[in-house]
Amino acid sequence: MDECSFQQHQFYVIVDRQCPIYDYCISNDIEAELIIEPDNARFSQRAFELFSHQGDVAVVCLFFSRLVTESLFSNILTVNFHPSLLPHYKGFRAIEQAISDDYPQLGVTLHVVDESIDGGQILAQLATAITAQMKEHPAKAHTASYVQKVYLMLVLIDKLEGLEISVGKEKLAQLLLLKFNQPQVIPPYRLRQAYYEQVLRIQSVENLEII
Repeated sequence: MDECSFQQHQFYVIVDRQCPIYDYCISNDIEAELIIEPDNARFSQRAFELFSHQGDVAVVCLFFSRLVTESLFSNILTVNFHPSLLPHYKGFRAIEQAISDDYPQLGVTLHVVDESIDGGQILAQLATAITAQMKEHPAKAHTASYVQKVYLMLVLIDKLEGLEISVGKEKLAQLLLLKFNQPQVIPPYRLRQAYYEQVLRIQSVENLEII
Protein backbone atom coordinates (compact mmCIF):
# COMPACT_ATOMS: atom_id res chain seq x y z
CA MET A 1 0.00 0.00 0.00
CA ASP A 2 2.74 2.46 0.91
CA GLU A 3 4.42 1.86 -2.45
CA CYS A 4 1.14 2.44 -4.34
CA SER A 5 -0.23 5.48 -2.55
CA PHE A 6 0.81 9.02 -1.79
CA GLN A 7 -0.50 8.53 1.77
CA GLN A 8 0.72 6.34 4.59
CA HIS A 9 -1.67 3.68 5.83
CA GLN A 10 -1.88 1.90 9.13
CA PHE A 11 -3.62 -1.44 9.49
CA TYR A 12 -4.54 -3.29 12.66
CA VAL A 13 -5.74 -6.85 12.09
CA ILE A 14 -7.97 -8.84 14.42
CA VAL A 15 -8.68 -12.52 13.80
CA ASP A 16 -10.72 -15.06 15.73
CA ARG A 17 -8.63 -18.10 14.81
CA GLN A 18 -5.11 -19.04 13.84
CA CYS A 19 -4.86 -18.39 10.10
CA PRO A 20 -2.35 -17.45 7.35
CA ILE A 21 -3.15 -13.72 7.48
CA TYR A 22 -2.32 -13.64 11.19
CA ASP A 23 0.99 -15.40 10.55
CA TYR A 24 1.72 -12.99 7.68
CA CYS A 25 1.07 -9.97 9.89
CA ILE A 26 3.33 -11.25 12.65
CA SER A 27 6.11 -12.02 10.14
CA ASN A 28 5.84 -8.58 8.51
CA ASP A 29 5.52 -6.37 11.60
CA ILE A 30 1.84 -5.56 11.03
CA GLU A 31 -0.01 -5.23 14.31
CA ALA A 32 -2.39 -8.13 14.80
CA GLU A 33 -4.38 -9.63 17.62
CA LEU A 34 -5.91 -13.08 18.02
CA ILE A 35 -9.19 -13.10 19.98
CA ILE A 36 -10.44 -16.59 20.74
CA GLU A 37 -13.97 -15.87 21.92
CA PRO A 38 -17.04 -17.83 20.74
CA ASP A 39 -19.53 -15.25 22.05
CA ASN A 40 -20.15 -12.54 19.42
CA ALA A 41 -20.94 -9.80 21.93
CA ARG A 42 -17.81 -10.40 24.01
CA PHE A 43 -15.71 -10.69 20.85
CA SER A 44 -17.09 -7.38 19.55
CA GLN A 45 -16.52 -5.57 22.84
CA ARG A 46 -12.92 -6.81 23.02
CA ALA A 47 -12.33 -5.83 19.39
CA PHE A 48 -13.70 -2.34 20.06
CA GLU A 49 -11.41 -1.94 23.06
CA LEU A 50 -8.39 -2.93 21.00
CA PHE A 51 -9.32 -0.61 18.13
CA SER A 52 -9.89 2.23 20.61
CA HIS A 53 -6.37 1.84 21.94
CA GLN A 54 -5.07 2.39 18.40
CA GLY A 55 -6.35 5.97 18.29
CA ASP A 56 -8.23 7.27 15.24
CA VAL A 57 -9.51 4.12 13.52
CA ALA A 58 -11.50 5.26 10.50
CA VAL A 59 -13.14 2.05 9.33
CA VAL A 60 -13.37 -1.56 10.46
CA CYS A 61 -13.55 -3.97 7.49
CA LEU A 62 -15.09 -7.42 7.89
CA PHE A 63 -13.90 -10.03 5.42
CA PHE A 64 -15.29 -13.32 6.62
CA SER A 65 -18.28 -14.84 8.39
CA ARG A 66 -17.86 -13.60 11.97
CA LEU A 67 -20.89 -11.70 13.24
CA VAL A 68 -20.25 -8.55 15.26
CA THR A 69 -22.56 -6.70 17.61
CA GLU A 70 -23.52 -3.13 18.46
CA SER A 71 -20.58 -2.47 20.76
CA LEU A 72 -18.39 -2.42 17.66
CA PHE A 73 -20.51 -1.12 14.77
CA SER A 74 -22.28 1.59 16.80
CA ASN A 75 -18.96 3.15 17.79
CA ILE A 76 -16.77 2.74 14.69
CA LEU A 77 -17.91 2.76 11.07
CA THR A 78 -17.91 -0.94 10.22
CA VAL A 79 -18.28 -2.29 6.70
CA ASN A 80 -18.65 -5.81 5.40
CA PHE A 81 -17.61 -7.43 2.13
CA HIS A 82 -20.48 -9.87 1.59
CA PRO A 83 -20.00 -12.53 -1.13
CA SER A 84 -23.19 -11.88 -3.13
CA LEU A 85 -25.03 -9.14 -4.97
CA LEU A 86 -27.26 -8.07 -2.10
CA PRO A 87 -30.14 -8.20 -1.49
CA HIS A 88 -29.75 -11.66 -3.01
CA TYR A 89 -28.31 -14.41 -0.81
CA LYS A 90 -28.03 -12.77 2.58
CA GLY A 91 -26.39 -14.68 5.39
CA PHE A 92 -23.98 -17.59 5.31
CA ARG A 93 -23.05 -19.83 2.35
CA ALA A 94 -24.00 -17.19 -0.21
CA ILE A 95 -21.62 -18.54 -2.86
CA GLU A 96 -22.92 -22.10 -2.51
CA GLN A 97 -26.51 -20.88 -2.73
CA ALA A 98 -25.80 -18.86 -5.89
CA ILE A 99 -24.12 -21.83 -7.59
CA SER A 100 -26.91 -24.20 -6.51
CA ASP A 101 -29.53 -21.83 -7.95
CA ASP A 102 -27.56 -21.48 -11.19
CA TYR A 103 -27.33 -17.75 -10.54
CA PRO A 104 -25.28 -16.19 -13.38
CA GLN A 105 -23.07 -13.85 -11.36
CA LEU A 106 -20.55 -14.17 -8.58
CA GLY A 107 -20.88 -10.94 -6.67
CA VAL A 108 -19.53 -9.04 -3.70
CA THR A 109 -21.24 -6.19 -1.88
CA LEU A 110 -19.55 -3.58 0.28
CA HIS A 111 -22.12 -2.42 2.81
CA VAL A 112 -22.36 -0.65 6.14
CA VAL A 113 -22.89 -3.03 9.07
CA ASP A 114 -25.91 -2.43 11.28
CA GLU A 115 -28.20 -4.57 13.43
CA SER A 116 -29.75 -6.30 10.38
CA ILE A 117 -28.42 -9.37 8.61
CA ASP A 118 -26.55 -7.96 5.58
CA GLY A 119 -29.14 -5.20 5.28
CA GLY A 120 -27.05 -2.08 5.85
CA GLN A 121 -26.53 0.74 3.35
CA ILE A 122 -24.89 -0.57 0.17
CA LEU A 123 -21.79 1.39 -0.82
CA ALA A 124 -20.54 -0.63 -3.80
CA GLN A 125 -20.99 -3.90 -5.68
CA LEU A 126 -18.91 -5.88 -8.11
CA ALA A 127 -19.95 -8.85 -10.25
CA THR A 128 -18.23 -11.49 -12.35
CA ALA A 129 -19.79 -14.29 -14.36
CA ILE A 130 -19.92 -17.65 -12.60
CA THR A 131 -17.92 -19.97 -14.83
CA ALA A 132 -18.22 -23.70 -15.43
CA GLN A 133 -14.92 -24.10 -13.58
CA MET A 134 -16.38 -22.37 -10.51
CA LYS A 135 -19.43 -24.65 -10.61
CA GLU A 136 -17.24 -27.73 -10.85
CA HIS A 137 -14.74 -26.52 -8.26
CA PRO A 138 -16.47 -24.25 -5.70
CA ALA A 139 -13.11 -23.50 -4.07
CA LYS A 140 -12.27 -21.57 -7.24
CA ALA A 141 -15.39 -19.46 -6.72
CA HIS A 142 -14.31 -18.70 -3.15
CA THR A 143 -10.87 -17.62 -4.38
CA ALA A 144 -12.47 -15.41 -7.02
CA SER A 145 -14.76 -13.93 -4.36
CA TYR A 146 -11.74 -13.09 -2.23
CA VAL A 147 -10.11 -11.28 -5.16
CA GLN A 148 -13.35 -9.33 -5.61
CA LYS A 149 -13.22 -8.35 -1.94
CA VAL A 150 -9.61 -7.21 -2.26
CA TYR A 151 -10.57 -5.09 -5.26
CA LEU A 152 -13.42 -3.37 -3.42
CA MET A 153 -11.24 -2.87 -0.34
CA LEU A 154 -8.71 -1.03 -2.51
CA VAL A 155 -11.53 1.06 -3.97
CA LEU A 156 -12.67 1.85 -0.42
CA ILE A 157 -9.16 2.92 0.59
CA ASP A 158 -8.86 4.98 -2.58
CA LYS A 159 -12.09 6.80 -1.70
CA LEU A 160 -11.08 7.30 1.94
CA GLU A 161 -7.82 8.97 0.94
CA GLY A 162 -9.68 12.08 -0.18
CA LEU A 163 -11.87 12.39 2.93
CA GLU A 164 -11.57 13.87 6.38
CA ILE A 165 -11.89 10.69 8.43
CA SER A 166 -12.37 12.28 11.86
CA VAL A 167 -15.92 13.53 11.16
CA GLY A 168 -17.70 10.69 12.98
CA LYS A 169 -19.06 7.38 11.73
CA GLU A 170 -22.43 8.63 10.41
CA LYS A 171 -20.95 11.55 8.50
CA LEU A 172 -18.11 9.41 7.15
CA ALA A 173 -20.62 6.84 5.86
CA GLN A 174 -22.54 9.63 4.10
CA LEU A 175 -19.36 11.02 2.53
CA LEU A 176 -18.36 7.57 1.31
CA LEU A 177 -21.77 7.04 -0.25
CA LEU A 178 -21.37 10.30 -2.15
CA LYS A 179 -17.88 9.28 -3.23
CA PHE A 180 -19.11 5.99 -4.66
CA ASN A 181 -21.98 7.81 -6.38
CA GLN A 182 -23.59 4.65 -7.81
CA PRO A 183 -24.07 1.58 -5.60
CA GLN A 184 -23.49 -0.87 -8.46
CA VAL A 185 -21.11 -0.38 -11.35
CA ILE A 186 -20.26 -3.08 -13.87
CA PRO A 187 -17.57 -2.94 -15.29
CA PRO A 188 -15.66 -2.21 -12.06
CA TYR A 189 -15.03 1.10 -10.39
CA ARG A 190 -12.13 3.17 -11.57
CA LEU A 191 -9.12 2.56 -9.37
CA ARG A 192 -5.73 4.16 -8.92
CA GLN A 193 -3.44 2.55 -11.52
CA ALA A 194 -0.95 1.27 -8.96
CA TYR A 195 -3.75 -0.44 -7.02
CA TYR A 196 -5.25 -1.81 -10.24
CA GLU A 197 -1.92 -3.40 -11.15
CA GLN A 198 -1.79 -5.18 -7.79
CA VAL A 199 -5.21 -6.74 -8.43
CA LEU A 200 -4.05 -7.86 -11.88
CA ARG A 201 -1.01 -9.46 -10.24
CA ILE A 202 -3.21 -11.40 -7.81
CA GLN A 203 -5.42 -12.52 -10.70
CA SER A 204 -2.38 -13.79 -12.56
CA VAL A 205 -1.13 -15.75 -9.55
CA GLU A 206 -4.57 -17.34 -9.02
CA ASN A 207 -5.22 -17.86 -12.78
CA LEU A 208 -8.48 -15.89 -12.59
CA GLU A 209 -10.11 -13.08 -14.53
CA ILE A 210 -12.20 -10.91 -12.22
CA ILE A 211 -11.65 -7.49 -13.75
